[in-house]
Amino acid sequence: MKKNIEDVDALCEKIISVIQKDRVFNKESLLTFLKKEKYGEPYEVFIFELIAFAAMQSQQQHLKQFFLNYCFEDIKNYIAKTDKENFTSGLTSLCLLAEGINDLGYSRLVGFVKDSWLQHLYYDAQMDDNILIVGETGTGKQAMAKAIHLMSERRKLPFEEINCAAIPENLLESELFGHEKGAFTGATAKKTGKLEQAGKGTIFLDELGKMPLPLQAKILKVMDVKFITPIGSTKQIQIEGRFIGAAQPDDIKNGGIMPDLQYRFGNPDYIHIPTLRDRMRKNPSLVIDNSLRKAKQRLQISDEITFDDQFVALLQNHNYPGNYRELENILRYGIKNMMMSNRKKLLPEDVMQIMKDSSSGEMSINAKDIQLKDIIEYSNNVRNKIIEQKIRDIIENGKSLAGLLKEEGLSDSEYQNLYKKITKYAGIKLRDLKNIPAGIPDSGSSG
Repeated sequence: MKKNIEDVDALCEKIISVIQKDRVFNKESLLTFLKKEKYGEPYEVFIFELIAFAAMQSQQQHLKQFFLNYCFEDIKNYIAKTDKENFTSGLTSLCLLAEGINDLGYSRLVGFVKDSWLQHLYYDAQMDDNILIVGETGTGKQAMAKAIHLMSERRKLPFEEINCAAIPENLLESELFGHEKGAFTGATAKKTGKLEQAGKGTIFLDELGKMPLPLQAKILKVMDVKFITPIGSTKQIQIEGRFIGAAQPDDIKNGGIMPDLQYRFGNPDYIHIPTLRDRMRKNPSLVIDNSLRKAKQRLQISDEITFDDQFVALLQNHNYPGNYRELENILRYGIKNMMMSNRKKLLPEDVMQIMKDSSSGEMSINAKDIQLKDIIEYSNNVRNKIIEQKIRDIIENGKSLAGLLKEEGLSDSEYQNLYKKITKYAGIKLRDLKNIPAGIPDSGSSG
């Protein structure tokens, strides 16, 4: 990449001049950051840190509008001029960051994200085809859809979204297609549907797999003929928007989406979002930083909060069926415990109880979501987690391991054999588990 100080300086001055006129940003800290960092890092780090830092000073939606309305073209032109080879990856990362996704961005910073994945995402946005985003609940499908809209040529046109699972079936068609006054009981006024409101922008159908099949058939027709007829009307209205859908893997696997509709959304060429488990294994500190920032925003906390490697290791060894939403809930819980202890550093003890509660149900493992190269590591982590959880349960019930094993009919020698197996399989000695979260009694202790 060509390092051009004049280009970096010009871009910084452009952003600084806009911030000076903006009342939402904390100008003093943000401008200090910009003036300090603009010569010190290559562009990808500069862009990454700039947006992440700015996000802490402002609501995410305002941040996106700020860059979209004032700086997007400047940053885009800067990337094209100084780093042509990595233009698509750089611009894609910028749009992901602007939508709050900071752990799937520039591949030089996020090691497990490949340039090819970012380039594919960029060309999906540019080619204007209909897109289906597939990912587990809480992985950021909505933010991904907005990032695709942002990097497309429709970025300044409407982005209309509708959650197909949140609206009753009898109202969903009206929300999408609109209706005339008197079209049905309760239709006291004319309503313009989301498909019409989108104009030439983007129509985002979240939880597409939860949409009733008859309504899916109507969407399929709209995608083919490019017009709609509102309920109770005979007038046809042209539809020029682009469709982006979002679905969970089970919706695809279990036939929640009509096959023909899947093909209209590009089957099998979907955008698959990595789970939080995947992202945690590769870059846990970055993932936790991102979620911590969001948790602080929701709690309206501006103070710096730190955490150490032990805290990262604890969070990394969790299943996260709820993905990012679950992690943010865990962190908010931990922040409240931290504040009650009058600290500014998150400790493992702040989140242990809520993590135990969320793990107490039956462990759900879908091997299809695990890459073959990671299967041994994943299974070892699950086994270790089960062993640790069982030991914690025993201690919290006031018993010792040796005492419980005697009740179960094992001899002292059999206890020693089990001790060796736990040491071998979990890769840790029992006495080393004393702080997870209570001390492990020695083999002769009575509990």
